[in-house]
Amino acid sequence: MKNYFVEREENPMKSRIFLPFLVLAGVILLVGLACGTTTTTTPTQPPVIQNPPTQPPPVQGNEIRQWAVSAVASSQFGDSGWAASMATGAPDTTDCGDHATAWASASSNTVEWIELGYAAPVYATEVVIYQTYNPSSIVKVELIDQAGGYHEVYSDQPKALQCPQTLTISFQQTDYQVAGLRITVDQSVLQGWNEIDAVELVGIGDMSLLPPEIQPTQAPAETSAYFTEEFDSEPANWEILLTHGDPEKYTTEFSGSRMIFDLENLDIYIYYIFQGQSYSDVRLDINAENRGKNNNNVSLVCRKSDEGWYEFSTEGGGLWYLYAATPTQDGKINYDVIDNGGTLSLKQGRAVNEYTMICKDNDITLMINGVEVKKIKEKIYALRDGYVGFNISSLNVTPIIVEVDWFKVSEP
Repeated sequence: MKNYFVEREENPMKSRIFLPFLVLAGVILLVGLACGTTTTTTPTQPPVIQNPPTQPPPVQGNEIRQWAVSAVASSQFGDSGWAASMATGAPDTTDCGDHATAWASASSNTVEWIELGYAAPVYATEVVIYQTYNPSSIVKVELIDQAGGYHEVYSDQPKALQCPQTLTISFQQTDYQVAGLRITVDQSVLQGWNEIDAVELVGIGDMSLLPPEIQPTQAPAETSAYFTEEFDSEPANWEILLTHGDPEKYTTEFSGSRMIFDLENLDIYIYYIFQGQSYSDVRLDINAENRGKNNNNVSLVCRKSDEGWYEFSTEGGGLWYLYAATPTQDGKINYDVIDNGGTLSLKQGRAVNEYTMICKDNDITLMINGVEVKKIKEKIYALRDGYVGFNISSLNVTPIIVEVDWFKVSEP
């Protein structure tokens, strides 16, 4: 039997070549591992998403001051008078009081709101609220953007303030367009109607968006509390009031830096009342020249309100009266004599006289041409504050022509 197992003889040369090759391969592998030639994957960081910066409102445009053109409220005292619509348009309530020309809610002790709309959307900067009765129960004011969102710009607690009152709320220009606003009043604290006559919205916008019939409002003119009116032209913030007589039988005109009264009939009582400021303590002076018959009346008026007024009246013959003029239920005026007398200080006939009335606390001081006529302490009617002005009246003769050179309001 053949033996097929043959012991293989190793080739010494081949073994010497193969061994170094294996060593070299192992070295290369170890070096590769040590040097980190293998590829590793670093996790990708998610990108940081940044909100784009808010775009500022365009600087193009004009400052627009506008009154509300629409209004809706939580409630209203009437369908015409005291309705929400009374808060649209420019101010038309001339003095402090419970007047139907301002908005009032149905109840006087509730929390209520009124929303107002404007013709031109604006990037708002200011809101001006005209309050004409029981200010201020306003606790919150919110701007309404074009999408119907609400943005609070004012909050406060109810507190009693002098009436009338203008609440001006200024703030940084909004980065959204404002089309309306909401005012919230809390009347449960002060227990009275907080009546609102008008609300002005101020901001940057496009005037071409205003309807042709709506003009932007003018910034309200600042009126000094104390001044001298010289009647170079017809002044602002004054009103003629006729309490007795035929309105067709008198004329007034401004000429030669004077206000001229021409009364053609008997018993005509004309008042010229300054409504730009309400006063409690005040001094009034007037310079008036008689150019007609001597039997006329020149009067000064202080603290005129819905409750009445005080009136210092001087006849051309030298008689003087201090009246408390009080309205009656039928709209007439009662003239109650507080005191009266006569004076030699008045220049009679066609002459120039200066009249003075000082209302301070409960004291009323009367003067003619710098001479004190009388100082009277008045506590019966106790009128507290109101408007000021003067009166020219005819009595039992005509014509009555009086030229007023100037009227002065000063600190008492």
